[in-house]
Amino acid sequence: SVGRHGGRFVRALGLLPGLYPAQAAAQPAPAAVAPIAALEANGITPSLTFTGEFLRNTRGGYEIGNGVESMTELSVSLDTAAAFGWPGGTVYGSALAITGQGLSTDAVGSLTTISSIEATRSVRLFELYYEQTLANGRASIRIGQMSADEEFMIAPDGAVFVDANFGWPTLPSVDLPAGGPAYPLATPGIRLRLTPRQKWSLWLGLFNGNPAPDGPGNPQQMDPTGTNFRLNGGAFTIAELQRQTAFASRHGTLPGTFKLGAWWNRNRFADVLVDTRGISLASPRSNGRPREHGDDYSFYAIADQMLWRARARNGLRIGAFARAMWAPRDRNLVYAQVDGGLTLTGLFPSRPNDVLAFGTGLFRVNRAALPLRQYFVRLGRSPDVNGIETLIEATYRLQLGPHWQLQPDIQYSLQPAGYSAQLLEHHKGPVDALIIGLRATGEF
Repeated sequence: SVGRHGGRFVRALGLLPGLYPAQAAAQPAPAAVAPIAALEANGITPSLTFTGEFLRNTRGGYEIGNGVESMTELSVSLDTAAAFGWPGGTVYGSALAITGQGLSTDAVGSLTTISSIEATRSVRLFELYYEQTLANGRASIRIGQMSADEEFMIAPDGAVFVDANFGWPTLPSVDLPAGGPAYPLATPGIRLRLTPRQKWSLWLGLFNGNPAPDGPGNPQQMDPTGTNFRLNGGAFTIAELQRQTAFASRHGTLPGTFKLGAWWNRNRFADVLVDTRGISLASPRSNGRPREHGDDYSFYAIADQMLWRARARNGLRIGAFARAMWAPRDRNLVYAQVDGGLTLTGLFPSRPNDVLAFGTGLFRVNRAALPLRQYFVRLGRSPDVNGIETLIEATYRLQLGPHWQLQPDIQYSLQPAGYSAQLLEHHKGPVDALIIGLRATGEF
């Protein structure tokens, strides 16, 4: 979900004739462009992003099958300086139209989400916030309905991948209520950015701790329109310290970003190891009621760095990123993950904006968690055996003109859910899954 909006320009919105007739008349332009020019002159910038894809699980997992999905995001940004003479302010709103069916749960059985646009079918409000810059740009504050995966816990080079893990990581997606404040569930919050020195910045966020109302079932269906605006779901606090780098090389500077962060969620989390009396939940003497914890937390580190660039201005650039995070084992299904990748931009001189990328991730799965525990107890093995789900992805993003991209993709999921009990009992053949697909993206 990294950089899904970003203030892109919708030339297709030539359906607002007469909105600002005086300004439009004063600026000669083609009929289809004049309304947009009038909007921009008044500080209003609409944008439209369409992402559609076909994915197929060719082997392993629960079943062989196809996934066809699309996500359309319409956003509008209002510059308060141009609109009202109020400097430094931005009003931003976006809405999503999501269609199709993904592969992650029903076909592959992985903890990682195979596609960054995979979500329940809906038309929903996504983000709606006000941002104000302060101190000549050295600080900014944002308040409203927001998605933390736009700014926190992300590696910029991870944006090219199809698998959602390389944006908002798998660990918080699995462990936090409703997956945390991330696509497609934004939630009320406040974000503060401080830049005391040129290369250093501190990002602080306070969000509602559970984006979806409590209850059984799919969290996205509990708030199908994105207009719940929950304020009673506990608190999710996140802090991130960033350091920008610019190493010198023979052919120019090599920019990078290094991040250290932590998050804390103030909700109720069930222990996956012991019951309320401190007895192992796998023991026949257990009362079956997990001990409860009043919070959950995690620490993480991210490095994203360009490693090499060619002499030519639009020549080959090689970048790499790595990310590691940990959470307490007693209350989380995934309690550690390490992921990273390599990107090659402009591999071919005639195609300077194409990107070839390779990524991998390892996710430590707590096999003591229900329902995995019963499977190992029946086998006569300790339930505290841990598994690792592994993700491997290779993708190539072709830039087809200024607005369109086409992206073939291949993913390999080894030990989905750490070889979960359900998956092993369901599938008598290969369990490791091989997924191939094609994504098309249009940005206007």
